[in-house]
Amino acid sequence: MRIDDVEGVYLRVGQGKTSKKIRILMEVDGQKNSLGLLIERIIARPKKINSGYLIVNKSGKKVSERMLCQRWDDAQVKSRG
Repeated sequence: MRIDDVEGVYLRVGQGKTSKKIRILMEVDGQKNSLGLLIERIIARPKKINSGYLIVNKSGKKVSERMLCQRWDDAQVKSRG
């Protein structure tokens, strides 16, 4: 996902199989929801991380889907004990 995918109070996300773009609301009744607050924090991060992507590693490079899956799997293993 890129910063360009943020459109006002919506985050545009491509669905897996069809790549159809859906809009996820980031605000309810004028108040940002947890996604809206997270996106706000990501956009406000230090400019030394100069990337158009929302999810990046410490050096500012895009985190791939595979990298996210691996980290998720590692976290699941750790949580089991």
